[in-house]
Amino acid sequence: MTRITRTLLIALGAGLLAGGTPADAATYRWVDDNGVVTYSDRPPQPREAPPAPAAASAADATAPGAVAADRATIDELLDVSGLKRQLAPITTRIRSEFHAQHGQLAARDLARAEQITARHVRTETVYGLIAEGIGKRSDAAKLAAALAWYRSPVGRRITELEVAFSRSSGTEREIERYVGRLQQSPPARERLALVQRLDAAGRATETSLDVSMAIIRSLASAVDPYLPAERRLSRSQLESRIRQVRAQVFEQVRRLSFVMMLFIYRDVSDADLARYVAFAESEPGQWYVSAVSGAFVDAVGGIARGAATDLVRAVPPERWQQGGGFKKPALPKETAL
Repeated sequence: MTRITRTLLIALGAGLLAGGTPADAATYRWVDDNGVVTYSDRPPQPREAPPAPAAASAADATAPGAVAADRATIDELLDVSGLKRQLAPITTRIRSEFHAQHGQLAARDLARAEQITARHVRTETVYGLIAEGIGKRSDAAKLAAALAWYRSPVGRRITELEVAFSRSSGTEREIERYVGRLQQSPPARERLALVQRLDAAGRATETSLDVSMAIIRSLASAVDPYLPAERRLSRSQLESRIRQVRAQVFEQVRRLSFVMMLFIYRDVSDADLARYVAFAESEPGQWYVSAVSGAFVDAVGGIARGAATDLVRAVPPERWQQGGGFKKPALPKETAL
């Protein structure tokens, strides 16, 4: 989630808000028997909703033989996996994306907006919500296996590379030069296959999109009461538009993800990268990816809703149109970061 460029996603969000926002603040989400996820502005009807699960005891809440992990173990996992050290730059990027979605503001209003996001989008708040979310998805046996991977020499080395990249700045020219070298000497097919498997197993592209869509939904819902009726979209209409846009840009975002991963792991051997992929594809790796990405998206959605609600109270959306309103940035080139 920390490796994907945000530029394209910001452009998508600005375009969606320019087209209209939902009329209803409430959203219903359910998964049918075939695994299809549905969003709607009405609750699922009896024939649509999945059957209610049977009452379960606390012992049934996790996989057989697993016991829910305590907060100290979750904290250790977030530490050794590097996520804890990456949260400060992640938080900064969330704030930047939030501000990109509301359009250009006058200096005074922008200062107020930045005060609001500084209050809501805090590293310690994001961390706490992620840890809490992982706790709700906890499987102690798989967590222990994930800890063992991240404590391994290969796991530690790869983690340090990811942390260093997330904290780096001014790397654009270095990445551009790297891309130029790739054009002259493309990576081997085997290397590309490993990166593709890592992106799929790690859900980097999907999580990046989910985070951006969470911010868009929050701002769209907050802005809705201020828009004329003809510019509003129902929640189901908004979700339909989001799905269409995601389908259109998914491959481009994924290609950007590939470039970033090729760059980050450029000094990692194929053998070590294959070990990383094997972990990501394993049951403990998939538990870790699902727990962290789900908790992260939920955390951003909740924080963004609070910030958006306070923003429209402090700076009415009609003032968001200073300097041209919801201006849609140009889509980046595939190698733009």
